[in-house]
Amino acid sequence: MKKKNRKKIIVSFFIAFFTVAAGRICFLKVQAENEKNSEEEIVLEKEQSLVYGQITTINGNEITYETAEKAESTQESTQESYTLMGESKTVQIPVGTQVTTKLGTITTFSRLSAGNTIKMLMQEEDGIQNIIEIWIVN
Repeated sequence: MKKKNRKKIIVSFFIAFFTVAAGRICFLKVQAENEKNSEEEIVLEKEQSLVYGQITTINGNEITYETAEKAESTQESTQESYTLMGESKTVQIPVGTQVTTKLGTITTFSRLSAGNTIKMLMQEEDGIQNIIEIWIVN
């Protein structure tokens, strides 16, 4: 009787383990596909550009960031990487600017913190770069 219960417990454990492992693999594949698709969905209009950077300091709605470039991705890595360029810039984030987290949650700039790598949609008007939208990418 005890052996049958022990076997049932062991079999149940392995079924649960493989179910969780398969779910995790599917989740990672879907997440990688969503990251790829989110990059392709952005259509730049006239006078717009995408700017990457790593936040160094935040003071209210003013951020200082080090400019970055998106590195070439490899087949082995599903995570994007960025190369810091060493140039520091300071910009003000307009109140109400939409910030999207890595998980796709839409929030405000209060969610940003030093060390975040961000992608900014910039619109140039009268020689001034204004932030339209921000994504936390790393």
